[in-house]
Amino acid sequence: MPEALKKVIQQLKAQSERLGKRARILAVLTVVLVVGGALYLSLSDRTTYSTLFSGLSSDDAGRIVEKLKKQHVPFRIAGGGSAVMVPQKRVHEVRLQMASAGLPKGSGVGFEIFDNQKFGISDFAQRVNYRRAMQGELERTIKNLDSVSSARVHIAMEGRRLFARTQRPVSAAVTLKLHDGRVLSQGAVRAIVHLVSSSVSGLASDRVTVVDTSGNLLWGGRKGQDGLFGGASGGPLAYKSRLEDTFERRVRQILTAALGPGHSVVKVSADIGFSRVIQTDEQYDPDKIAVRSESSLEEKSGRKATQNAGVPGVRGNLPGGPKPTAKNRGNETKRKRVTRNYEVNRTIRKRVMPAGTLKRLSVAVLIDQRALVRSGGGAAGGKKGSKTPAEKIDLASLEQVVRHAVGFSAARGDVVTVRAVAFAHTKALAAGPPPGIFVFITQHWPLAIAAGAVLLIVIVAFVWWRARKRSKAREAEDAKLLPMPLTVAELEAKVQRESQQVEGGTAAELPEGQTPPALTAGERDARQLVLAAAQHDSLRAASVLRAWLGEAR
Repeated sequence: MPEALKKVIQQLKAQSERLGKRARILAVLTVVLVVGGALYLSLSDRTTYSTLFSGLSSDDAGRIVEKLKKQHVPFRIAGGGSAVMVPQKRVHEVRLQMASAGLPKGSGVGFEIFDNQKFGISDFAQRVNYRRAMQGELERTIKNLDSVSSARVHIAMEGRRLFARTQRPVSAAVTLKLHDGRVLSQGAVRAIVHLVSSSVSGLASDRVTVVDTSGNLLWGGRKGQDGLFGGASGGPLAYKSRLEDTFERRVRQILTAALGPGHSVVKVSADIGFSRVIQTDEQYDPDKIAVRSESSLEEKSGRKATQNAGVPGVRGNLPGGPKPTAKNRGNETKRKRVTRNYEVNRTIRKRVMPAGTLKRLSVAVLIDQRALVRSGGGAAGGKKGSKTPAEKIDLASLEQVVRHAVGFSAARGDVVTVRAVAFAHTKALAAGPPPGIFVFITQHWPLAIAAGAVLLIVIVAFVWWRARKRSKAREAEDAKLLPMPLTVAELEAKVQRESQQVEGGTAAELPEGQTPPALTAGERDARQLVLAAAQHDSLRAASVLRAWLGEAR
């Protein structure tokens, strides 16, 4: 046992010995009441509460709370008034009771507006009620999407005009409130647009506008579709802002799922080239030569050789016969020409780079240090009493995830920086029920023991001071009552001392014929004096008796 605790115990014992019996009883009762009250509060606060309904409007929450009060069901309000919690063992029972009462009704009004139709209602009121019912039904349908917390739908439609050549087109606007850390994909936005356009007669999809509560244009309507996913219209700065916001939402969604809402800050800066570039590349390959064309020309010219002629046979050889003659065949010329054209291999590439090309991306991420360490809890391996150890999230792995989310490219010169700092304030997603006293004492038992010891010392010191003050006041009051010994012990000691003097020889020293002086009535019989005083003033006599009894104890 620590020395400080031993000293405290010794001091408490010493103070308790100085106190009277009444003060000690009062101190013990005070300690018992304090401990009993703490145990009662802790035991009464151990009831496990579960969510009955969440994401409620203020009207629905008020109706449900009023119903629970009438049924005497304990409840708690969480999530800033948008969630109602009841004891876990009664969740299903209360939920069925609320369903039988038609709660929650949801935001807006649907086609149930025609359930109690009044007789003689005008055509204009009918059209307004129909539009309200259509808006309410669309709001309820869109709210069922996972990422959507609430929705508002506004439809601008007019009745058909009989004698008008052209009718005004129907248009609609949708406002979405998303859950924290959620983002709608391009497909989800298109689905909402087509859902609304298909539900309203005469409404085209290009006449629907979708925005969120942060002011972001998710679908711009018209044929340009200049929303978040609709090209680069709206100016270079608007396109740059939309692109950066898209990357931020993508990274924030991942970090929120890993760390929880409010534990990360993401900022993206994109360097975008808005100049339209046309690039032409022409390449030659000297190793590859091909014959493009070939032509051949051949000519002949000149004189032919002479050829002898005569009479064939014996007559030509006889003397006096016919002589042979020479025959001339003319000139002869021969010429040949071949022409070949060769072509070198050439490649021509033409690239057109559109405006709005991403040149460089810079991403900065700040993470709360407290979110990197997850406290262990729950049973590990299915064994009771064993808890999972605290898990620390690796900062390098988060940086790698962020790189993949934004499409990091080192060749492009992208930069991703992730740092862990201590956030000044972290906003929780939804405030749950406050922890009970028993949970607080379990988590902070050294502080609870110290506070209990200090409280006990203060109570004992206060009781002792009050008792001491009362005792001194009584002594001062009793001293003024009677000119007699304050206590029975002093009176008995005086009588015994005088008796010993008489019996011990005091009478022998007196002259003969003299007797000892007679004792007074008060000295001879103290009881007679007390009785006389009690008869004279009963209140003061009672106070003296209380003082004597206190000294005797």
